[in-house]
Amino acid sequence: MLTPFGGVMRLVPLALLMLAGALAGAAHAQVDGALPVGDSRVVSKPAFDPDNSPLPDYPREAKRANQEGTVVLLLCVSETGKVTQQNILRSSSHEQLDQASIDWIPNAVFTPARTAEGPVAVCGYPLTWTWELQGDTFPPFQPLGNAFALGLSTSAKALGKPPFDRLDELEGATPPVITLAPPLPIYPGGAKGARGRAALDLELCVAPQGRAVTVSGLGEVDPHPGILAMTWLNGLRFSPATLDGEPVGVCGVKVQLRWR
Repeated sequence: MLTPFGGVMRLVPLALLMLAGALAGAAHAQVDGALPVGDSRVVSKPAFDPDNSPLPDYPREAKRANQEGTVVLLLCVSETGKVTQQNILRSSSHEQLDQASIDWIPNAVFTPARTAEGPVAVCGYPLTWTWELQGDTFPPFQPLGNAFALGLSTSAKALGKPPFDRLDELEGATPPVITLAPPLPIYPGGAKGARGRAALDLELCVAPQGRAVTVSGLGEVDPHPGILAMTWLNGLRFSPATLDGEPVGVCGVKVQLRWR
């Protein structure tokens, strides 16, 4: 779970944050002309807009290492609600989570700060972001129906363990190529997965018979769209990967699903 709070969604020790923010904001204001967020002329501070902001992707290596933490970012937010400068005020204690926060926040949308005259750019605004791992909807190597049809259900069910070697680790192997694809699925109304209607970047394990048998990347997808995605993936047909002229099963085959 990714949880933002900056005095709106969860109470935090704001006195300390606002003091540090005001000091840092004053330094920034000399550079770009923005007001410190604690300036008396500022009648309302920026507000994070979760409905119009993309959620950050949990760093893969941090997820594998079960890293969690809370990072406090110190931001400059323009009069149009865009982040123009960002720094770490308090680390999550994990470099990957800190860097992911820094990389993501320029894409976030804010309601801008205001003075009596209207929207205004400010610096020194603290935003707290919590990175939390929860049980995913689907396991790391979710078996598809093809796995059972091809008699690979035992290996496909070994959660966290791919049934074949990765394509990028097989020197000289030719990749599988999609030869037949069903119509793209329609995104179900009312589903509210973390990724929503966004395209899904997935990785498949494709058997020597040219069928996908497991999928990775559905972890945070809602059950309904996840099942629709699996049904579509199960219908894909490939010319299989080959190694030394022989068909081989491989994992790490990248596929993107775009909803209709």
